[in-house]
Amino acid sequence: MTKAEFEQHFTVVPPNPERTIKTSDVDMKSTFLWTLVDIGGKLYLLSGQHKYNSLAGPHPAIGLDYLITKEPWDRDLRVQWT
Repeated sequence: MTKAEFEQHFTVVPPNPERTIKTSDVDMKSTFLWTLVDIGGKLYLLSGQHKYNSLAGPHPAIGLDYLITKEPWDRDLRVQWT
């Protein structure tokens, strides 16, 4: 899925994606949670919580490591973010 396709189907909460979501902010098993990961030098959003290859803190260029959406995901998704 591309970032544009993600934005057509999902609404990020809060609207400002530069706010870091901490693990204490949300149920980590939520189907509204997405994790930003670095795969081969490219950033991806993965549906759900992921620890493998996660950024272990906010990405300096984006300022986040998790996103929450208004709409739940219903299957494993990978979004090419950059």
